[in-house]
Amino acid sequence: MPIHFLSFFKAPNSVIKEIVAIQRDFLWRGVKDGSKIPWVKWETVCKSKDEGGLGIKDVKLFNWALLGKWVWRCMLSPGMMWAKVLHGRYGRIKSFSKCSNVDRRASWWWKDIVWVLQQGNFWLNEKIERCIGDGTTTQFWEDKWIGGLRLLDVFPRLYSFAFDPLSMVGHNGTWEGSSVNTLLEMLQGLQIFSSKQDHWRWICDKNGVFSVKSAYLWLQRSLGGELRYSSDFHLVIKSLWKCKAPIKCLVFCWQVFMNAFPCKSLLQVRGVELDNNLCSLCSLFVEDPLHLFLMCPMAFNTWLAVANWLEVAVVLPNSLISLYLYWTNLGIYKKRSQCFQVVWVSVIWSLWLHRNVIIFQQGVMNCKEVLDNIKLRSWKWITSSVPDCSFSYISWYYNSGLCIS
Repeated sequence: MPIHFLSFFKAPNSVIKEIVAIQRDFLWRGVKDGSKIPWVKWETVCKSKDEGGLGIKDVKLFNWALLGKWVWRCMLSPGMMWAKVLHGRYGRIKSFSKCSNVDRRASWWWKDIVWVLQQGNFWLNEKIERCIGDGTTTQFWEDKWIGGLRLLDVFPRLYSFAFDPLSMVGHNGTWEGSSVNTLLEMLQGLQIFSSKQDHWRWICDKNGVFSVKSAYLWLQRSLGGELRYSSDFHLVIKSLWKCKAPIKCLVFCWQVFMNAFPCKSLLQVRGVELDNNLCSLCSLFVEDPLHLFLMCPMAFNTWLAVANWLEVAVVLPNSLISLYLYWTNLGIYKKRSQCFQVVWVSVIWSLWLHRNVIIFQQGVMNCKEVLDNIKLRSWKWITSSVPDCSFSYISWYYNSGLCIS
């Protein structure tokens, strides 16, 4: 991704579309030619993993966050030469809501900065406030320093009557008129610290310091919309990405939970013509996600065989989300739970690969072969990724319960 370019200029829409097209093609098509089905909306893919996405950067919002840092630097260090040039040319940087009409002779860079910061109801203004020290550099009316609002917006009539609308907090002594009672209540308890300077604070960070990461996350949550999933789904997703299995297997499991992978029923929903939609493992029922990985007699027997191998008693639930939560909770402590997670992913991945062998290589259903592959894959993943898990494949194959106890 061209970070250097995105850090200085607003990316044209055509450039953003081209970058997103490359990202989408790689995600859904890989390095192969030909068209593929975009199984999940790109807006969802760009959501963080905890929110149900894959955490892929939204190029447009990332570009905005990168440009926002220039304004933060300018506000934080007004004494820097480049900041003085901007202040001298365009005025004090404090409220981009007043920059609606940019001088047509302004630089392209400045026009880009102002345009970006005017988006989302002036998104940067909304999350920056002034913290009072000695009060000598904070404008009483026009800076956002109390209650998260500018006083001129809360008390527009008082502002219009003020003798000096540009006065500083530390220079205002007394006010006249009964209409200021509310204002005085807001100012009660305000302390001026002569030994400290006023400073800017970024609300989205606990330390009050602007970062591209915090700005991007806030833009994504406020402008990208919210995904609505069940509480169990969120629990599964948060847990899934902590699993020690290979990332491609975790992404596939994410697709399974999202009903966004090429099983026969989902292919038909997307208009793909098939000879039949029957399960490739049993040839008895429609091949949908729940059937393929749980309700199919072959898949069901595989889960029971794996449970027997792990020396645990199970009652299989009737949904994949419930199955994941039930299965991963069989581990009493952290290492055991991590191992059960890996085995769960290994079962899903092995069933899927075996299903593909049956379809594309004219294979036949073989539960023992599937079980052996589950044991081998889970052993490789666990011994290479889970801390303090170093045991031989023979021990894992014949006595898995002892290995993870």
